[in-house]
Amino acid sequence: MFSLGADAARFSVVSFARDATTRVPWSYDPALISAGIDEMSTSKKTSISDGFARARELFADDGDGSRTDAAKIVLFLSDGEQTVDKAVNKTLFQTAVDAAQLVKDLPATVFAWGIGGKVSLETLQAIATSPSNASPDTAVLEDDVAELRAYLALLEGAVCNESP
Repeated sequence: MFSLGADAARFSVVSFARDATTRVPWSYDPALISAGIDEMSTSKKTSISDGFARARELFADDGDGSRTDAAKIVLFLSDGEQTVDKAVNKTLFQTAVDAAQLVKDLPATVFAWGIGGKVSLETLQAIATSPSNASPDTAVLEDDVAELRAYLALLEGAVCNESP
């Protein structure tokens, strides 16, 4: 639903379980992006902080460096809380929130969408960019992924200067 191209939107796909994995580096190829999403699977271990650390690395290494003024957006999707990789003197929750804050400080806008009963709205709200009139639903929690489709138009409106 986004206009993809060298001078338009491009995406990267990162999955995170015990460790984060880049499924797709920066791309505007819809087939490659879809394939990267399809490669993801669930795990009993979740390192939200690793996912955000990988996102920071991707933003730092944006390829040719020609897009320094492009908006940075993270759509974080999770079905669980941080369960591994607790930082020294921090809780698992605070480790995840601190990692997300480092991305928001780039600056980047973080949308945090949760699925199911193993992730809390409190965690999603702490991870997401604070809502504003421009981006009212930065943190949402639904029972299944199909229900998140209702938020796609809001996401598009918040991140696009014009409709594709």
